Amino acid sequence: MAFKIIPTTLRAFQLLFSIIVLGLSISLIKGQHVGGAPIRQGYSAFAGALGMVAAIYGLVVVFVESLAFGGIVSWAVDGFTSLALLAGGIIMALGLRGTKCGDQYTLYKNELIAGGNVPWKSGTAGYYHGDPAMLKKRCTQNTAEVSFEFLACIFFVITLGWSMFNRNKSSTIYGV
Repeated sequence: MAFKIIPTTLRAFQLLFSIIVLGLSISLIKGQHVGGAPIRQGYSAFAGALGMVAAIYGLVVVFVESLAFGGIVSWAVDGFTSLALLAGGIIMALGLRGTKCGDQYTLYKNELIAGGNVPWKSGTAGYYHGDPAMLKKRCTQNTAEVSFEFLACIFFVITLGWSMFNRNKSSTIYGV
């Protein structure tokens, strides 16, 4: 029974962080008013949803050991999900390109933050270019999304390592 506390805790954090990633991604996608949402945000929503499904599967496997199939399926799910979350965090971080949430000039031109481009003066500007508070809010949401994608990835890797390290100690550990 003691072996189930650690995997359950790890899976709970995976689920929590994946829910946050999905929620932030959906919120940012809904705030895209001109054109379609950037593909980076759509991918992050996918990675968050995948993380949720994988964490729920892992929680079920902790208690229903027969679904682990010797640990191989659980390891594959954790490995694939960690890579998906890592990729999502990297592409979002690259999309932010070092923007500073306090510097409006770097925000209104960024595709992840601006809410879409609209014609303005002699070029284009972001949909929210006249609303510094909204730009800062979207910047903070994007930054938080990147952080939680990396945190979820870390927890999936820790869980994978834990289950591989303890695979011979108890049959319940495969479900980590």
